[in-house]
Amino acid sequence: MQAIFITFEGPDGAGKTSVLKEVSERLAKESKRKIVTTREPGGIPIAEKIRTVILDPRNDRMDERTEALLYAAARRQHLVEKILPALEAGHLVLCDRFVDSSLAYQGAGRRIGIAPIASINAFATEGVSPDFTIYLDVDSDTGLRRIQENRTQQIDRLDSEGLEFHQRVRHEYLKLAEENPQRIKKIDARMSLELVSEATIVRFCKRIGYGGLLDLKAALKRELLEESEQPLPVSPDIFLDDSRNEVAQKIALTLETTVKETIGLLDMKVVHPVVDRFLTASRVLFVGFGASGLSAMEARDKMNRQGIDSEAYTDRFTMTLKLANLKPEDLVVAFSHSGETPEVVNAFRLARKAGAHCLAITHNLQSPLTELADNWLLTCGSAGPFQGDSIATRLSQLFIIEFLCTEITRHNLRDSASTGLSIKELLIKERIKRESSGE
Repeated sequence: MQAIFITFEGPDGAGKTSVLKEVSERLAKESKRKIVTTREPGGIPIAEKIRTVILDPRNDRMDERTEALLYAAARRQHLVEKILPALEAGHLVLCDRFVDSSLAYQGAGRRIGIAPIASINAFATEGVSPDFTIYLDVDSDTGLRRIQENRTQQIDRLDSEGLEFHQRVRHEYLKLAEENPQRIKKIDARMSLELVSEATIVRFCKRIGYGGLLDLKAALKRELLEESEQPLPVSPDIFLDDSRNEVAQKIALTLETTVKETIGLLDMKVVHPVVDRFLTASRVLFVGFGASGLSAMEARDKMNRQGIDSEAYTDRFTMTLKLANLKPEDLVVAFSHSGETPEVVNAFRLARKAGAHCLAITHNLQSPLTELADNWLLTCGSAGPFQGDSIATRLSQLFIIEFLCTEITRHNLRDSASTGLSIKELLIKERIKRESSGE
C-alpha cells in the first residue's frame, strides 16, 4: 500500500480526536505498516508551543490575522518536520485538522475571507494537500453542548466563541465538502462513536480502492504472504491454517460488515418513491441470473405474501418471452451485482421499450444497468477468486428485499397503527379483526 495522507475535520464537539484514535487502532491491528497519528496545531515541539499561545484563553487581545499566521507557521513546521518525512517513508498519516480548518475557522469564523487564508496556507504548505479528508458534521448547538459536558480541561479560545461564530465555521465546512466531493467525505457525527468510526473506516477503505475493511485486511495479508512466500489464502481473509473457530468468526464478521455497509449505501430519499412504485404497480417482475436469480425468487415470494402480484424470471428464454408483454404500469426489478449481466441488461432494454418502470439493485453505480434504470438501490460485497458467488453479495441483496418488504408493511399498517405497538402486534390485531368479521 502506498503512503497516504488522511485528515480529519469538523466543528468543535464533532468528536474528531476520538474517531481518529479508534480508526488508527483498528487499522494498526490489520497492518504491519506504520501508522502516524498527529494533530494541528501541534504534532512537534515547535508547533505545540504555538498551539499553546493560540488557544490560551488569556490571549484575548490576539488579532485575527495574527491567529491565522500562527496557524500557518505551525502548519509549515509540522509539515516539513513530521508529515512529509512520514509520507516519504511510505507510512499512513492520520492528521487531526489541516488547511480546511483554517479556511473554516479563520476564513469564515473570523471573517478574514477564504482567499487570503488560502493564500498564506498555499505559501506554508507549497501546495501539499490531503489525499482524503473525513469531515465529521455536527450542528453547532450539539457541538457546543458536548464541549460543555465532556471537556474536563479548561475551555480554549475557540471553544469559548459564541454560537454564531461556530455556525459560520460549520457552514464553510459544508461548503468545502460540497465543492470537493472527491476528497472530502461527510459523516454524520451525531451517531455513536462506534457507528461513526465504522462509517469512517468504510469510506477510507473505498477511497484507497477496497470494498471495505475485510478487503483491506485481505490485501494487507496478501502483501505479507508475498513477502514471506507462504501459501495464498483460499478466500479473502480466510487461510488454510486458520482454525475452524477463526473461519466461523471471519464469516460472521463478513456478514456483520456487509449489513453495516449496505445500510451506509441506502439512499433514503429513493426508498419512498420505490415503495410507492411497488404499491401502485399492476405487476412486479423480478429478474436475476445465477446467484442473483435466487434473490429474485426470494423477492417474488416475499412480495406475494405482501399482496403484491409478483413473478420472477431467472433464465434467458423466459425473461425474453415474458417481458415482451410488459405494460407501462408494470415494475421490473433487476438483481445484478456487477450491473453488467447481459441477460439482465437486456431485460431492462425490453422494459424501457414497453415504458415500464425499472428498478436496479446492484453494486455498480457506473454500469449499463443503472444507465437504463429509473431508480437504483446499491448493494455491497465482493467475491474472492476461489469463492464463486460471495455470501456477502447475497446477504446485501436479501437485506434490501427485507427492508423494502418491511417498509411496504409499515405503509399498509400506518392507517391502523396505534402508538407503541410493534408491526408484529399490529399484524396480530389485523388478523383478529378479520377473523371476527368472518373474512
